[in-house]
Amino acid sequence: MKENILKSAGVAAVLAIGFSGCSNLTPGENAGLFGTLAGVAVGVPLAAAGVDPSIAIPVTIGAAALVAGAAYVYAKHQADEQQRKIAEARARLYMAKVAREREEQQEEAAASRKSSGQVASKKKAPVQTPRYIAVETSKGEGYKGSSA
Repeated sequence: MKENILKSAGVAAVLAIGFSGCSNLTPGENAGLFGTLAGVAVGVPLAAAGVDPSIAIPVTIGAAALVAGAAYVYAKHQADEQQRKIAEARARLYMAKVAREREEQQEEAAASRKSSGQVASKKKAPVQTPRYIAVETSKGEGYKGSSA
């Protein structure tokens, strides 16, 4: 049992060290690396399960191509520094607007409770903020699409 845990920890450590160097790869190198890993991750279990090679090979190639394409697009279209700053500023503005609206709603609710004679509750609902915010930003310097 302990041997399996040791092997798993070793594999995890090797993968962590290996992937820590991926931040400096070009989009093409990212596509090659992750496409290869996806091909191995799909092909090995299919071969081990005894799936016919006429099925396993095309499925493996398809998975590798899909992951490689996605990795290339993702790596190629990262936001530049200016886009990141614009997005962060717009997100801060949005969160300030949401906070103001929330305060106004709480004040209105307190006023309506006070006018109706209800006793204010000491228990407040937890404030929920969104985990992700989608905001528009500028097109990057390398963007070659239409301006419309």
